[in-house]
Amino acid sequence: MGVFDKAVDQPAIVVEVLYEPSNAFNRRLVFNKGSSAGIAPGMPVIDEGGVVGQIIRVTPMSSEAAMLTDEVVSIPTILDRDTDAITAAITSLQVVFSNVVVMALWGLLIVALVAGALWLPWGIGLVLVGPWLGHASWHAYRGSVCWNGAP
Repeated sequence: MGVFDKAVDQPAIVVEVLYEPSNAFNRRLVFNKGSSAGIAPGMPVIDEGGVVGQIIRVTPMSSEAAMLTDEVVSIPTILDRDTDAITAAITSLQVVFSNVVVMALWGLLIVALVAGALWLPWGIGLVLVGPWLGHASWHAYRGSVCWNGAP
């Protein structure tokens, strides 16, 4: 994927996880180092397997990271562009953080439509709602992700 082909301009900052806030909607980690140790919002969180998240909030003595398991537009990004899963997941995080209220409402709409579709017998509701949600998600992706040089 070419992730390790480029040199890193900044030295690594080793942190420890203080705790994982309990939240049903996203996955976050809070670390024991913050701005006084050189950590800044937007920095990647990397473990032995590669990029796993991004710093989103920093105090002088701690920092919070959103993990890549928060995905909204990752699959459409991979389908639409010749890109890897890490780039797609980071793009998804950027969309969520720049449109938090819209993404929350979109999630609630999906839950409501799928729950309503499950009330119809023989899966007919899912046959009707599934393609519509897929089409709407595609247009949401196209409207929220702007690629350099793309029309």
